[in-house]
Amino acid sequence: MPSHTRRDTNRALEQGLKDRTYDLVFELGESRGMFPLPNESCLRVGSAPLCAVFPTVHTLAKKKSVTWDLLKPERIITYDQSMGDQAARPETVLAGNRNLPDVEMLLVSVAMGLGITVLPAFMEGRLADMSMLTFVPISGDGNMLDILARWREDNLSPLCQTLIQSLKNFISEV
Repeated sequence: MPSHTRRDTNRALEQGLKDRTYDLVFELGESRGMFPLPNESCLRVGSAPLCAVFPTVHTLAKKKSVTWDLLKPERIITYDQSMGDQAARPETVLAGNRNLPDVEMLLVSVAMGLGITVLPAFMEGRLADMSMLTFVPISGDGNMLDILARWREDNLSPLCQTLIQSLKNFISEV
């Protein structure tokens, strides 16, 4: 396992598992990932609340929370803009943002008034100047995003096996 962390897209993480560059990856998303491997295992290690990100002048930026239904008429900016009208659904917004190489660029686009976006709440504060952005929690169905550990069962180092067992032990105690 590399001793450093990398800021790769989920597609690159998938490829890293496939070609054995990585023994274990952590990502946000679906339990089977976008490109599951036949001998892949996955463990949900947590979840993160989702927020809609608005320019501060947007009318919805003043709300305590929003629902996906409230977001339907909005122009939702994702990395994959080919989604068109399907963008106001949790699974398509998150799929579009999974491969975003630079979240800061997405937030700058929102601050410029080009639309809104949806991100995990922990992304709040990623820019030095957040005064032009407001993160509003999403309530109701589809308001959480899984945090996953994924690995190949046939490519485990002793260190990776120990880490996976520790994660399983920790999760069972919580």
